[in-house]
Parts: sequence; C-alpha cells; structure tokens
Amino acid sequence: MPDLHSLFNTERKPLKLPFVQSHAFLIGIDAYEHVSPLRSAVKDATDIAEILEDADKHAYKVHLFTNADKTAIEECFALMQQEVKADDRVLFYFAGHGIAMDSEVDPEGYLVPVAAKADDKESLIKMDRLQTVLTSLPCRRGLLV
Repeated sequence: MPDLHSLFNTERKPLKLPFVQSHAFLIGIDAYEHVSPLRSAVKDATDIAEILEDADKHAYKVHLFTNADKTAIEECFALMQQEVKADDRVLFYFAGHGIAMDSEVDPEGYLVPVAAKADDKESLIKMDRLQTVLTSLPCRRGLLV
C-alpha cells in the first residue's frame, strides 16, 4: 500500500486525457449600462482564464469576453460552433446577470448583455439560444457554469 506522500505527490506525470483540444469560452460582465453593475464577474472570468491557460497544468484554449454586448456574445457562440470538434471538451462560463420573464407557457430565462435593458426582450439573449448552441456542438464532453 502506498504511503500518503506518494498519494499526494505533485510531481507525478500528467494524465493523458482523451481530448484533442480543451476550449474555455468565458464571459464576465461588470459594467452594465442599464441594470445594476457587478464587481467581480470580470475578475472571476479573467482569473479562471489565467488558470486554464497554464500549459503545464490545463492547457485550455481560452476565449475570454469581458463586458460583452449582445453582438460579442453572439460572436462567442459562433466561435464555439466554428472551433469545437468531436474529440474536444468545452467549458462555458457566464458571470453576469440573468433574468426570468413570464411567457405563455413557462418562465423564460435570459442572459443579460452589458447594454441590455431588463424590459426590452430584444436586447437580451434567450437561454434557449445558448441551449441550441451547446447542443449543436459535436463534442461529447462539456461543462456549463
């Protein structure tokens, strides 16, 4: 039986993971124009980006969007669909406001871009749009945060 030191030895060889590429799509929004601003969403996304980019530990290809407007978030979605292949893994991270609104059937969820107005559905991004993008990706491994 191995001793505790060997179990927690940080100098072990890195694991060979079954991914061709690891992608992180990170969005952090603090500077909202029409809803209450946040203080740490951009910092959190940036900190995660720095950790995941470390080639010796994680080696993610990081796509960071800070204080993103609706166009930039749509560009992030398009980039996901362009970059991600079948043998890749994906992390999608959103730090910012979300909102739920009543609809005819169930409440509908929305992501809130930097310039969105809470009472203007056209300025928001439906969670259904995010779901469509994520489910269209050819990869089998993903994490949504």
